[in-house]
Amino acid sequence: MDLVRGGLIRFTFDASTDNYPVWSPDGAQISFRSDRKGTNLYVKPTSGAGTEDLLLETPAVKVPQDWSKDGRFLLYYEINPKTARDLWVLDMAEKERKPHVIVNTPFDETIAQFSPDGRWVASMPRALAVLRRLKKDRKLFRVACR
Repeated sequence: MDLVRGGLIRFTFDASTDNYPVWSPDGAQISFRSDRKGTNLYVKPTSGAGTEDLLLETPAVKVPQDWSKDGRFLLYYEINPKTARDLWVLDMAEKERKPHVIVNTPFDETIAQFSPDGRWVASMPRALAVLRRLKKDRKLFRVACR
């Protein structure tokens, strides 16, 4: 939606469902989920130029949640039949963009967000709120989960 001029502007043009958009911190890209080839993560420049690039393709359903402020990590949840919704990050600085799990518990970890300084991840599992902390080397580890 164009808030200055009003009206809607189409961003993607594939016939499949594209949803759950998340702005990159610099505003240059939007990540989103698409049902094109399974349910996978894509990214596209906000300028509208170029194509939608596939970020991650796995058999599981994935939904983007947030970008770290420095743009390095894309936070998302993945639905696992055994552990429900689990939080993962995709390191956007890595050439291969390998996914890294933050937490997988029997609870639904969703509505996740990075802290402003990028050192923590807050989420709302069905049972409680949880914080996760980033190590100094920017790798993730769990701080508390009850």
